[in-house]
Order: sequence, then C-alpha cells, then structure tokens
Amino acid sequence: MKLTKPTWLIILLLVFATSFAFRAAAIRLTPRFDHYVDLEIYRASGDLILRGANPYDFSDKIPMRVSLREQSRDTAFRQLDQARWDYYASSNLPMNLLFFAGLSAISDTPWMHRYSYAFLDSILSALLVWFVIRHWHPAAGGLSSLLTSRGFSPNTALLAERLAIGVALGCFSPVLLKYGGVLPEDKGIQILLMLATLACYLSDRESIWFWGGGVFLGLSIAFKGLGIFLAPLFVSKLLKSGTGSRMRPLVFALVVAGVVVVWLPPFWPGVAEMVKTRLLLASRSLPQHSSIWVTPYVYFPSAWETLRLGMVLVMCGVSLIGFLRERIGLELLCTTLLFVFVSVWLINGSMDRQNIGLLPALLVLGTRGINVALICMAPYFLAGVGGLVSRFPMGEFREGTGIMLFLVSYLAILCWFSFAGSAAEEGNAVQLAVQ
Repeated sequence: MKLTKPTWLIILLLVFATSFAFRAAAIRLTPRFDHYVDLEIYRASGDLILRGANPYDFSDKIPMRVSLREQSRDTAFRQLDQARWDYYASSNLPMNLLFFAGLSAISDTPWMHRYSYAFLDSILSALLVWFVIRHWHPAAGGLSSLLTSRGFSPNTALLAERLAIGVALGCFSPVLLKYGGVLPEDKGIQILLMLATLACYLSDRESIWFWGGGVFLGLSIAFKGLGIFLAPLFVSKLLKSGTGSRMRPLVFALVVAGVVVVWLPPFWPGVAEMVKTRLLLASRSLPQHSSIWVTPYVYFPSAWETLRLGMVLVMCGVSLIGFLRERIGLELLCTTLLFVFVSVWLINGSMDRQNIGLLPALLVLGTRGINVALICMAPYFLAGVGGLVSRFPMGEFREGTGIMLFLVSYLAILCWFSFAGSAAEEGNAVQLAVQ
C-alpha cells in the first residue's frame, strides 16, 4: 500500500498524539503508582549511578545504598534486606541503568520517568501503525471486505483495516496502556528498539538496513539483551548481499559490537554475574506472575517442568522444520525463538516482559497472512483486557491464560505452515477437487 508523505505524516502524528494523550490521562488518574515498586527500583538504579556508585558492586558505598533503601516510598521495597535491594537495583543492563540515570538527572521525580515512558511508547504506537500498513500481507481481511461491500474503494477499505489493527496493537493496546501508562514500566522501549531494527532490516535502501540496522540492533541488544534474537536476520542479509567484499560483514559487526560494548567498561565484570543470576532465577525458580506455567505447576507440580521442556522442543522443532522446508522465513523463525525464550522458557515474567516476545511474533506473523495474525490477536487481546480490568492476582492469572491460548493458536499455525504441502501442491489439489 503506497501513501504520500503528507498522508503518512498526518496519520503518524495523529496516532502519536492520541497515544500520548491516553497515557498522559492514565498517569494523571493514577498518582498512587508514582511510587510503584518497579519505578522505585528504576529510580534507585539511576540514583546509584548519579551518586558515583557501581550498581553491580554491592560493596561499593554501602552507607549510601542503605540510605537509598530507607528513603524508598514503597514499603515493600524499603523493607527488603540490603542484599535483596542491591540485587533489584542492579537487575538491568548498563544502558538501561544509564537511561534511568539520565532521566533522573533531568528531573528526579516519578513523573519524569512516567511521562518519558509514555512518550516513547507513543512513538512505538506510531511505528506499529506504520509497520502494519507498510509490511503486513497485502491481502484483504474480513474488515476490509466488509467495507468494500459497503461501497468503500478497495484501497480505502484496506487502509482503514490496517489502521484499525495498528492502533489496536499500539495506541489502544490494553497491554501497553496498563504497562507503561497506568503502571510505569520501560519494556515498551525494548519493543520499540526491536521494531526499529526489523523496520531497518526490511528496508530496500542499503544505507538504512546496513547502518540503521547495525545501530538499532546494537541498541536492542544493549538495552535488555533480547535484540540478539534478531541478529541472524542481518547475518543472512549480509551473506546474500552478493558484493563479495569481506569488509562489509566486519564493518557491520564492528558497528553492532561498538554500540553494545560502549556501555560496559565501567561496570564489568559485575554485569556478567548479574545476567547469569537473572537467567538462573528466571528459568529455575517457581512460576510467577503471568507465566503460562503457574496453573500447570498448581495441578502438575511434579510434571510441569517436563511439560515446559517438551513445549520448548516442540516449538523450536516445528519452526526449524518449517524454515528448512522453506515454508516459513527467517524473520518468523527468529521472532518465534524470541517468543519461546521469553514466554515459554522463562517462568517469572509479568505481561509487560512477555510482550517483548509476543508483539514481535504477532507483527511478523502478519507479514505472512492477515487471517492467521487476526487469529492470534484474539487471545492476545483477551490477555490484555483481562489484565487491565482485573485486580491482582486475578489480572495476572487472566494474562497467563490469554498467553497460553496465544501459544496454542500460534503453534497450530506454525504446524500448518511447516507441514502443509507446498503452494504448488495445494494449487494442484484445489484444481483436482474442482475437476
């Protein structure tokens, strides 16, 4: 679908403004979350850096650390023992902590953080609309067909359909409204960096996919690490570029490595220990929050880990078979593996963290087919709405249930992609059936 630059500008500005207005209203209506425990953690992380302490070295400036803990406005965070407080305050990568420190340096208030997250989530909302309009499969969906039957031109109907899907996934997303608007969370920034990386990768302009892709890939890895799942896309693109120059892959790798490594020297080796500890806790502790394994753990306490391992193997196996059979592309393979890692293997994430795996997988699925994406959007919105309108812990239970339904739908679609006959065979079967 081709739109003029003025049309694009109007659409994206309206989406951004509407998104930010909704999030600003949510912030104004929920002052009780100005000292939400996660925001207290983020601000504590930034304060450690601003006061010259290494967040990853728990022996650095102990009196100041104790003072920061005792000053916390959240009772639960304040009453933690010091070792646990130190762990939480150092539980993100250096770029993430420096981002928190930068916000606090500008204005050390909860609203500075909350409105900054809302601003960046609003940019994400605009980028989501652009991605859906620009890159989703060109075939018309049910809404587009309905509008066409009511007298709208095919192009207008298709634009209206994609715009509706885009704003539902971003601007009016119950997941992003809850986590980033009502609750001050920064996970939308990671999704923004990864979606920008995907947008660069899909660009036909070499300067964008090479230089822009290198920078955004590096940032998406440096911020929360999960951008590493998109790295194979660029390896493949570099191998297929056909220039014959050995320097290009090296230059690209240096760009990515430079963006990733530049944040690390002041904090090494504590960063490596933090990452190791977080991965162990997130994969070996008991299921928590919105994990799909909370309910299986309750009913099958001795078998849920076997079920989890089996599901990981099935998801990875099906997607790899589909890729090797050339039934699914590398983009869908990478985002599937990201989803498997975040939502199936890790077991202690809330919906905001799981959304880092869910939303990219859903967006890339939409590039393959509109109807299959809409099928998976149903449980995704069920999870989002259930979490938004319900109190804890029922909200997290409903989020986990919705994610499980998403998983089942997504796996069924992967099986259909991976094991169905080729397009030519399907065409022949249809032709024989007609005869």
